[in-house]
Amino acid sequence: MKIKVIEDENCSNDTIEIRLKSLTPEIRAWIDEFHQEFILGFKRGKAYQIAVNEIIFFETDQDCVYAHTAQALYETKYKLYELEEMLPKYFTRVSKSAIVNIKEIAALDQKLTSSRTISFHHTHKIIYVSRKFYPLLKEKLSERSF
Repeated sequence: MKIKVIEDENCSNDTIEIRLKSLTPEIRAWIDEFHQEFILGFKRGKAYQIAVNEIIFFETDQDCVYAHTAQALYETKYKLYELEEMLPKYFTRVSKSAIVNIKEIAALDQKLTSSRTISFHHTHKIIYVSRKFYPLLKEKLSERSF
């Protein structure tokens, strides 16, 4: 792989152009990491920019959608279906009320009552996976190569 950087004073804005023979999963992961996005979250009356890759999951509680990081909880102004459309592909729906960052999943646990929970790296937080979304989650976890 070659990387070529050309400095152009006449360029009106900073752009990066990538030309590939094929888009491999490794390159896709690198692009996703490079293209870091932010979501606006609210906590105690203050607005915060939260890096999307720091969010471990989103969940609804009554009429609000919350973004969970390992250390904090932020209220968002989005609906889950809006987040599904705008989030990177390493986020997936796991129930009617939750979307998770599959990069942050540490373990899937199946309880005796057939309910499944997800635990995450570097936090005690857990979330439940519905039976409907479990096959899709398993498929995405088997595909992840990061």
